[in-house]
Amino acid sequence: MKSTRLSQLYAILQQQSFSGASRGDDEKSEDAPCIHDNKFYRNPNSPAHNVWSPTECAKYYLCLDNEVFEFRCSQGLLFDVSRQVCDFKANVDNCDVMSETRPPRPLLEHGDCKERHLACGDGTCFPAAHFCDGSVDCPDGSDEGGWCSVQNDPNGALPCDSKECRLPNCWCSEDGTVVPGNLTASTVPQMISITFDDAVNAENFELFSKIFSNNRKNPNGCPIRATFYVSHQYTNYRDVQYLWNTGHEIAAHSVTHRGPEEWWSSNATIEDWFDEMVGLANIINKYAAVRLEDIKGRRQLVIENTVKAR
Repeated sequence: MKSTRLSQLYAILQQQSFSGASRGDDEKSEDAPCIHDNKFYRNPNSPAHNVWSPTECAKYYLCLDNEVFEFRCSQGLLFDVSRQVCDFKANVDNCDVMSETRPPRPLLEHGDCKERHLACGDGTCFPAAHFCDGSVDCPDGSDEGGWCSVQNDPNGALPCDSKECRLPNCWCSEDGTVVPGNLTASTVPQMISITFDDAVNAENFELFSKIFSNNRKNPNGCPIRATFYVSHQYTNYRDVQYLWNTGHEIAAHSVTHRGPEEWWSSNATIEDWFDEMVGLANIINKYAAVRLEDIKGRRQLVIENTVKAR
């Protein structure tokens, strides 16, 4: 049941944004109302004189399937509802704010902007490429609000038209399962996935640059790319940003990379996993400017091979 709830949480965070490294008790709350906005929030029924207490300010809630679940930040931390993360007391000044303020929607092409520019919610104009790029540019934050999606991204690709998109230069497959030439799965050429674990820094960045040089390409002429499961310790996030900007996938591989290995399989709780994986996604977003919705993968530190009798 816990794994199901964690998957639900992870899905919500991917649809909107990762909500922060925070501890969840995974307990149903009896007095907090259900607020369906796919965001963490405080209990609006908390007594006014209590909201600034460390105990109350460390609590936050999420509604799933009409059930409200209560979470608490790790000891010594408070919940910042605006940034959707747990942080030190000195950095949290909104214990009396019940829910995250949603940024306004941008005016886009309905503003008074020059060609190839779009308007923010307040009318400020920026180049169209600045919208939904993972970095806030508009004074009101409207260029990166919750409206950004595959359907709404002004810089996104147009829907694939199978009448115009023809092999060998183009192919439409909405769910990725349609094989050109009506081939069966057993006759499709082998696909190779390349992945790397742990820190990205000067110790290995030069090697990655050599492996993924412009001289190495796939049979279709596209450059070879990999998935990097990043851990926090020793990582240079400038290098991570470069890898992402050049087309590599960035994924989560824990904040602490703690040992021993048995801790992950025997002692780590759902709260520990939440802190490690969601926390790292926030760090990657903040310091490498990788869009949160693009951090889809996560890899545990211990991969066990088990065979079960059937």
